[in-house]
Amino acid sequence: MFDHAAAYDMVSNSNRMPGKSAITKQKNIGETRSQRILFNMSVCEGVNFTELAREWRCKWSGDNDKASLIALQQTLNTHMSALKAVDGCVRVQRIVCGGCQDFKIITTVASDKFATWEANGFAPEKDFLAAMSGIDGAAQVETQTYTIAEYKPIV
Repeated sequence: MFDHAAAYDMVSNSNRMPGKSAITKQKNIGETRSQRILFNMSVCEGVNFTELAREWRCKWSGDNDKASLIALQQTLNTHMSALKAVDGCVRVQRIVCGGCQDFKIITTVASDKFATWEANGFAPEKDFLAAMSGIDGAAQVETQTYTIAEYKPIV
């Protein structure tokens, strides 16, 4: 579980530039979030973020023509509307690795909305993880919370 109180304490006590607040409000001028005030947080000097992500992951099996991977995708399709409806949802991404047979869902949420989602049990996480665990060939079902930042190439 991501400890927001500890994160805020860590941020407020981090090695930052004198006189600079580690948590600031900034207007985001990005097209998809232009109406929202974001919390710009810093883990340490130069490591800033305005978004947090929750990852759900498992391993899938190549058995039976990748039946477990097909079932995992169907599970995602079933829960996609609920994930996109999470207050503060910025994006939902799916990662599939054919080599190591990873299946990962990453839901990115604005930092100012993340604590509310966490307090609600990261819904629909409980149902999604139960569905993943029930798929024959899906193994090592895990979750992880982390900061995430997008960097766009300079053109």
